[in-house]
Amino acid sequence: MRYSSSQEISVSKNLDDALQKQLSNIISLAVSICNVPTVILSVKSKTGFISFSRDGMLEVNEALCVSIHKLLSKTSTSEIVHVSDISENEYLQDWSISTNRPAWTSFWTCPIFSNSKKLIGALSLFDEQHRSFTSVQNEAILHLSHQAAMVLETNDALRKLQKESKYNAEALENLVKCTGSGTWRYHLQTKKLTINEKWFELLGYNSTELKPINFDSWKSMMHPKDVERTLSQLEHFSSGDNKEYDVEFRMRHKKGTWTWIRSTGHVSKFDKDGKPLIIWGTHNDIDEKKRVELELLKEKERFELAAKATSDILWDWDVINNTIIFDESYEKVFGFKPLTKESDHSKQWQERLHPADREHVIQSLQKALESDERNWEHAYRFRKQDDTYAYVVDKAYIERNKTGIPLRVVGAFQDITLKKESELQLKVFESIINKTKDSIIITRAEPIDAPHGPEIIYVNDAVVEKTGYAKEELIGKTPRIFQGRNTDPATLKYISKKLRKWEVIDVDIINYTKDKKEYWINLSIVPVAGDDGRYKYLISVQKDITDRKIYERSLRELNEKLQKNAAELEISNSELEQFAYVTSHDLQEPLRMVTSFLTLLERKYGDGIDEKGKTYIHFAVDGAKRMRQLILDLLEYSRAGKIDEVYEEVDLNVLIKDVLKLSDRFIKEKNAVVTYDTLPVIRSFNSPLQQVFLNLINNALKYSSFDRTPSIHISAHEDDRKVLLTIEDNGIGIKEEYLEKIFVIFQRLHTKDEYTGTGIGLAITKKLMEHLGGRIWAESKEGAGSKFMIEIIKK
Repeated sequence: MRYSSSQEISVSKNLDDALQKQLSNIISLAVSICNVPTVILSVKSKTGFISFSRDGMLEVNEALCVSIHKLLSKTSTSEIVHVSDISENEYLQDWSISTNRPAWTSFWTCPIFSNSKKLIGALSLFDEQHRSFTSVQNEAILHLSHQAAMVLETNDALRKLQKESKYNAEALENLVKCTGSGTWRYHLQTKKLTINEKWFELLGYNSTELKPINFDSWKSMMHPKDVERTLSQLEHFSSGDNKEYDVEFRMRHKKGTWTWIRSTGHVSKFDKDGKPLIIWGTHNDIDEKKRVELELLKEKERFELAAKATSDILWDWDVINNTIIFDESYEKVFGFKPLTKESDHSKQWQERLHPADREHVIQSLQKALESDERNWEHAYRFRKQDDTYAYVVDKAYIERNKTGIPLRVVGAFQDITLKKESELQLKVFESIINKTKDSIIITRAEPIDAPHGPEIIYVNDAVVEKTGYAKEELIGKTPRIFQGRNTDPATLKYISKKLRKWEVIDVDIINYTKDKKEYWINLSIVPVAGDDGRYKYLISVQKDITDRKIYERSLRELNEKLQKNAAELEISNSELEQFAYVTSHDLQEPLRMVTSFLTLLERKYGDGIDEKGKTYIHFAVDGAKRMRQLILDLLEYSRAGKIDEVYEEVDLNVLIKDVLKLSDRFIKEKNAVVTYDTLPVIRSFNSPLQQVFLNLINNALKYSSFDRTPSIHISAHEDDRKVLLTIEDNGIGIKEEYLEKIFVIFQRLHTKDEYTGTGIGLAITKKLMEHLGGRIWAESKEGAGSKFMIEIIKK
């Protein structure tokens, strides 16, 4: 009784497991083919509904199953019912407002009918998006619903058969026969082995040909290489170490060949100690399956060998089961581990496509799958693990069944990132080259000594624009096409000599346009070597320097003219200087005589000369003195800027002290205060600079105000380029409109009766500063003093 009970439970469980596995396979196929997140297979029972989902037997909302059944019963159709919006369907409306339901939007359901055309269930698909299925997908759903009906009908039949043959071994044997399996029964203590007729048939025998059959004869028929492994499995199962017995081995067929057998077993009876006593099992011919597996294994090995022999990333996509196999290069190139069986392969692949490429790549592949095409190819960007993108070319072959449905896609990625980047760089470089104004010509490096020279293989747009030749007229020609009658032969010989040594060239040469117009270029030629180290190309950059050559020529002519003028001016200046010296000396002599005789006349005849006469004599003497001073100032002005001393470091603090000593009498006479800050040390000429300060300080003392103590302050500011010196006084000041006029020779702003002087002092100072490489200017306001600024450039 115990044996029969356990057998019944075991068979029932096997039926449940088989039903669950077969329906799960149907659901998985529906998910894969239609690419939806949820598929539910609901079956009406006596007590309600039994629901199957992707995860096996699950409890699904009873209201949903009832709604689906009502919808199908009302439509009375055997086709697929599509509800694009669940919330608007009258049968699903009550269920759709449930707060805890999944976020489904679209709904497809296909009825499942029994052999008697009775509605027994439904295959339902749910998606979160609004979309439609293709004709191939619709056909697949109908096929899967028919398959589900067959599975359910078969399961019901088996259960009825099980019930009817509860303790009937003969019925059980017949059932096993229907499955096409051989059966065996093994008693562990007696070593007795009992087998059925089908067992013999699997090996090509009948039951009379192999008697007696026992454990030893069974072992002797087994392939020698499989004996140890098979018996080990059986021993572990018999001892209770393994909970199941499932092993594959080869047995000798009557034809003399080896046939692959799959043997499974379960314990049907235990001894009093709870150890296995009797084992029931099945034998199934898996020879064809095994040969396919071995062929697939060989194919995989060839796949792996091919992967090692190429730089491509090979992949194999099982469309039905949605699994992809990548070779080891996948991880090396992209950084990702190969996709696992549990992964949503198509989704992961899509997510790794560049967002800008994703839509058109998926559409392209989908179009190829839905058509009768066998080949597919596309270029796109694929995300790597470090979030950078690789450029790839993906080529694939689509394997289809007899009806054209895709079963398998085998392809290869080729990483073309470097090539793509090189192409992009080349486009950028070509764009830059074509935008530059310089002419760029590329020729072959060899043969240099050919009669016509190296062959032109590339010219940029600037060459066309400059020469007037079309690109087609230049490609295949040589650079000699640009030479003419004034092209210097010596320069050409120099270029040829340098090229033979593969040296860089930089020369100026005359070229000619297509219409024989002459122009100058600066020619730079660089030899370029290939990977093998041999020079293959000559790249020349030709810069148009015609304007520069014209300018240089005019500059040379001007320079020659200036040199000639400078020589003439030097002679003229020397003569003028000599003239000024002689003139001043000769003019001073009569003035001294006039002054002397007028003084003697006043002394000898002073008592006899009236006041008016004495006034005349005074004016004459004063005029002669002023004339003499004017001559001396003119002589000094003519000599200003003629520097005969060396360029040296000048301490301005020492220089100012020397200047104040020279002006000491004048300073005391004016009762003036002269102060200065700490001044820098500069490189200049000492004497001219001393004369500048002396003139400016004496000028400040001369034009001091009568109603306040004269005050003069000297300050300095310097940077990396210059020194700025300021001489500031509190004198009478200067009107703004005269600030430029005061530096012009003979310009006086006051009469000789108000302030003495010839009007040459500031002109001399300006001339001295110009010869020192500096400048002088003034800022002033009448009645508020003046500032004289001296700027000296550092050298």
